Amino acid sequence: MTPEPLLVQRELIEDYLAADESGLRSVGNDPIVAAAWIWRSLNTVLLAQARQNPGWIVVRHEDLSNAPLEQFQRLYSQLDLPWSNRVERRVRRWTGAGNKVEADKGRVQQFRRDSKQLHALRIAMLEPEDRRRVFEITGRVADTWYDESSFQI
Repeated sequence: MTPEPLLVQRELIEDYLAADESGLRSVGNDPIVAAAWIWRSLNTVLLAQARQNPGWIVVRHEDLSNAPLEQFQRLYSQLDLPWSNRVERRVRRWTGAGNKVEADKGRVQQFRRDSKQLHALRIAMLEPEDRRRVFEITGRVADTWYDESSFQI
């Protein structure tokens, strides 16, 4: 993972990421630092676009993971889609606590997962020091949606 695909887009840098360009260029070989800078860049653009388009519905992956049923119900309502018992059963079946947390060995994708536990597992996979580094890089943008406690540091 490298920020190079972002850096070669001059208009993207000029319009949104000028303040972050030196950070993006200084990533080096650390995949955690690279992922944090890429997250910061993508979310900088997303937030700017969302401010310019107040009708957009922005959904955080963490919200879907931690409360899939409630979040899908909210989305269905916002999008004026019909919610039904069948839809609810499917959301529960695909995201619920009875599912595996990790994919089966050798599988890259496995869609039926315990979404809440999978999210917690991914956070726990990073050491507190790595989470602290991620927060240091992303904090300026992350504070729109998260506080420091979200990073469990």
